This record gives sequence, structure tokens and C-alpha cells, in this order.
Amino acid sequence: MKKELLFAWSLILLATASAQAQSEHKNDELGDITINAQIRIRGEYQNGQGALRNKGQDADVFISERARLGILYERNNLSLKIGGQNVGVWGSRPIADKSGTFSINEAWAQLESDDHRWYARLGRQQLAYDDERILGTLDWNQAGNFHDAGRFGYRADLHKIDVLASLSQTSDTEKDGGLYYNGSGAPYKNLQGVWYHYGNVQKPFQASILFLNLGQEGGASAAKTKTYYQQTLGTFLQYKANAQVSLSASYYHQSGKNPIGETLNANLAAIDLRGIVSPQVTVTVGYDWLEGQSQGNKRVTAFNPLYGTHHKFHGTMDYFLPANWFAKSGAGLQDFHVSAGYNPSQRVSLSFAYHQFLTSTRSKNLGAEFDTQLTWRVEKDVTLLAGYSTFFGTRHLEAIKGGHRKSWQDWAWVSLNVSPAIFSSKRGK
Repeated sequence: MKKELLFAWSLILLATASAQAQSEHKNDELGDITINAQIRIRGEYQNGQGALRNKGQDADVFISERARLGILYERNNLSLKIGGQNVGVWGSRPIADKSGTFSINEAWAQLESDDHRWYARLGRQQLAYDDERILGTLDWNQAGNFHDAGRFGYRADLHKIDVLASLSQTSDTEKDGGLYYNGSGAPYKNLQGVWYHYGNVQKPFQASILFLNLGQEGGASAAKTKTYYQQTLGTFLQYKANAQVSLSASYYHQSGKNPIGETLNANLAAIDLRGIVSPQVTVTVGYDWLEGQSQGNKRVTAFNPLYGTHHKFHGTMDYFLPANWFAKSGAGLQDFHVSAGYNPSQRVSLSFAYHQFLTSTRSKNLGAEFDTQLTWRVEKDVTLLAGYSTFFGTRHLEAIKGGHRKSWQDWAWVSLNVSPAIFSSKRGK
């Protein structure tokens, strides 16, 4: 608790001192300071969320919370952000807690050229591109996704490019040259990537290309390790036919070797057609195909979606997350889905989605999921959300994941998100 209080007071004192300094030196370019806070509390009723529950198994009910506090400093060619968060489940810590679970989730500095087209950002940051299938923020998870990386980019009206680089170590004390041990820190030993985007919101056609090279550690033991390199290359395309109809499509291919040295040859493809029926109603129809393991193929053909925002795809009950499906079953996935959004007012929106799931190997029926969500923007920085989902599994899903398909599976949640900007100081103010 002392760490949280120290961090919060440090931000407030720094902002106050900066505001006072700027009032005394209005002609100096001291920069803008903004302090943002967030409290997100979510209660969940889980009765088969993530996997089929067994017959007679009781439901789980819990409340989780995310508390964030961040400071953003901006000057002509310099930006700096430091943010911390505390994530946990109500009741998981003593009421007189001395453990100190506060962590820094963001800490980066960014330098820009005078024309603001070229930039370099170094530090702990979020990496999110396109529809976030491969790299995303994973904001549904209370902790989110953050990478220790360098990002070097160029921004123009029609062309954007980012070059990514990261080196992961889990210790700075080993003397035998083995500083990274898989599983105790970042999921990769090193990362290199390039992202290019063409187009803008005014253009009917936009296209992106993403390339990632991951160095992942494998081997018989920590003393006998080897780095294997895996490549992911793909594209994300968007086409707006007119004001009412738009189309998006993704394709990614994986090659190289996985952490145990097996050769990869896997693919992902997805397409979505979105139509605006009226100012209040939108409808989307789509299909996702993630390749599974081909029988008798010596290469690994099961696609791994890596570090994307997986909760937004393949149903919100999360039956098909990479860790508990693609990495274990080898069955792949087909997802036929249709969704609708209804906005009765500027503050209230409703969404409905239906998913039909099949394996990509032999097209075995896995089941169907229904998702609903209500979003109410109470104030500009206060949002209340609620959702309900149910899943109807099959014997094929039961054989792969376990559980009892005839048990009723459902999930309900309510979330309150309060995200105010609690302090802002502008140059010369």
C-alpha cells in the first residue's frame, strides 16, 4: 500500500510543481502535463465460461478491479509517459496488506522530428495494430498486454511504418551467459517486426502488412537451451464500398520453428462484411478460419494467434483462447458469426452476436454461442457495461476440452469504468 500512495503522491506533487513553474515562466517551453486515473470494477458470474462445466459443478462468482494512474508529459519533440496499475480480485489480499502489488505497466519516452513524421519510442508500452489479431492491447484482461520494446516509426497522410525491436532477459545476475529462461518473463527472447499501412479514413481502400520474427527459447533444460525463430507474415485489408457497406479481410502465415524445434507451416484467414442498415442499426457477417494440425503432416500446421486481443474474436466466453485451445488441441477453428449493433441514443448501445464453431480439421461441430452486451455512457468519463452469454457444446468439444456438454453453460458480468483526466496543465496557461 505504501508503494501505491508514494506513486500517487509523486504524480500529484510533480504536476503541481510543473503548473507552478509554468505560471512563473510562461515563455519557457516546459511542456503539457496530463494525469489520468482509472478505476474499473467488474463482477462476474461464471457457469461454464472458458470451458464446459462438469455435471453438478457450482458456478463461480467474483469481483475483480483495476486501478490505474498515469502521467503524460508532452513537449514539442518529446513525450514521456509513466503509468502504474494494481490488479486483483476482491478478497484475494488481507485487509491489512503489506505485500505491495503495485506495478509499472507503462514507462516510455518518445522523441519526434521537427515535422512530427519520424519518431522513436523506447520503454514499456502497448503494441496494437489493425484489428489486433496478432498484436493487441487485450484490454478486457484487467492487466492488459504490455511489451518492453523499441518502436521506430514514420507517419504521413497515406503512409505509416513502424519498426519494432525487443530483447528479453529475466535476470541480470547470471554469469554463464544464460540470462533468459522461458516461462518466467516475456514469452519471447527477442522480437523484431515491421508494420506498414497505406491509406486513411477518407480513402475507400486501406491495407496493412505485418511481419514478426520471434526468437523463442527451447531445449532440454535451462543449462542446454537453444533459440528457435518463428516468422508471422500477413495483411489486413479494408474496403469501404459506400457509406453503408464495408469489407475487411485478414490473412497471416507462420513459418520457421516453434520453441521445441518443429517446422511451422500454418495459416489464418478471416473476412467480415459490415452494413449500416439505419443510423441506429449495424449488421456484420463474417467467417474466421484458423488452421489446425493436419493428420500425418510432419510440419506444425496449427496456427498460433500470438499476442492479440483474443477476447474480441471467437465469442466472449473465451472457449478458444490460444493458451487453452490452439496450443493444446491442434483441432484449429472455424467461426461463422453474425452480429448486430443497436444505438437507441448517443449514450446507450446494445450488441448481439451468434457464433457457430467447427474444427478446421474435418469440420467437426464444436457448438454455438450467443453473446449480448449493453453499454451505457453515464457521463463522459463514466461507463457502465453489462453482458450475458450462453454456450451450447457438442460431444466433439467435450472430447477435446472435457466437461459435460448437457450442463447449462452461461456467463454474466457487470462492469463500471471510471476514467477521468484528474489534472491538466497546458503551456502558457
